[in-house]
Amino acid sequence: MNKIKIGTLLASLLTTITLGTASINAPLLQSAKKSDIECLARNVYHEARGEPLKGQIAVAQVTMNRVNSGEFQSNVCKTVYAHKQFSWTDKPKKIKDIKAWEASVAVATAVLTKSVHLPDFKALYFHTKQVKPYWNRDKRVLAVIGNHIFYA
Repeated sequence: MNKIKIGTLLASLLTTITLGTASINAPLLQSAKKSDIECLARNVYHEARGEPLKGQIAVAQVTMNRVNSGEFQSNVCKTVYAHKQFSWTDKPKKIKDIKAWEASVAVATAVLTKSVHLPDFKALYFHTKQVKPYWNRDKRVLAVIGNHIFYA
């Protein structure tokens, strides 16, 4: 998808979100559970809210790649909150930036409903450029998007 289509899609998804509660309208819920949207949106918000749209989609897609891989937990919330998988879950933080939260919900919804995805993006891991984790030594770099490095 090109940037215009992604932006238009996310803008239309944002109109379905009510400020503060991030509730999603019924047609979208038919293909994605509200709890999955919330867990995935929290991960996008805390891991990538300052990143370009492609980076936010990539973070959401890593989460979904994990869910579908058979190597991690088999549902979105369990994958997001698995022990030491995403740093923000160690000390959960409050959502303070409402616009960024709404965008995160839109990205999560779009990824969960398969309305948007990065083709052939098989990454299962990522970290920011500011850190040098021990686990990345045996991983293959797949992409650098914004401030994140993604690995297979």
